[in-house]
Amino acid sequence: MVALYALWDNSVRIHKTLRTMPAMAADVEKRLWSMEGVVAMIDEHAERTAPRLPDRLVG
Repeated sequence: MVALYALWDNSVRIHKTLRTMPAMAADVEKRLWSMEGVVAMIDEHAERTAPRLPDRLVG
């Protein structure tokens, strides 16, 4: 949960004093992220790395 908050704070939220997100201010990222995009990346990663059942056990 802490990692998700840190991701949101540094890569999604626009800070008032910086007027951009910290990752852009540090020149780490070039585009703004959205929480929808973050969730999509998490879902894609989970799909790629999920353990697969052997074919003899499926269906």
